[in-house]
Amino acid sequence: MKKIYMFLYAIAMWQFGGAQDLQLQEQFWQTNGTVNAIVEDPVSNIIYLGGSFTKVSLAVPYGAAINDNTALPNLAFAKPNGSLYTAIPDGYGGWYIGGDFTEVGGIARNRIAHINASGQVTAFNP
Repeated sequence: MKKIYMFLYAIAMWQFGGAQDLQLQEQFWQTNGTVNAIVEDPVSNIIYLGGSFTKVSLAVPYGAAINDNTALPNLAFAKPNGSLYTAIPDGYGGWYIGGDFTEVGGIARNRIAHINASGQVTAFNP
């Protein structure tokens, strides 16, 4: 059994070049079910997934503004560090948000914040 683990470790180090080369990827795709197979077409570099899921989408923790045309999140918007429970439009393209967070976009906010149409946290801090 120990030989199998050493073999798997050696493959991982060869494949990924060691832990120091790995970086956290903030943007990643997820499914809403189980993935049973993953195959990459080496010619087109397209990855095919098979399994019991009906949707593949970009994972964005704690909420995001979604583009009406592409259905993709706008990752330039300030992100909260905890769950959102409500988002109310401000009438000017921005949002008042409330939830279980203490920061939005790295700026301290205690569960309520305002994000303007540009995606930046405003001075609003009740």
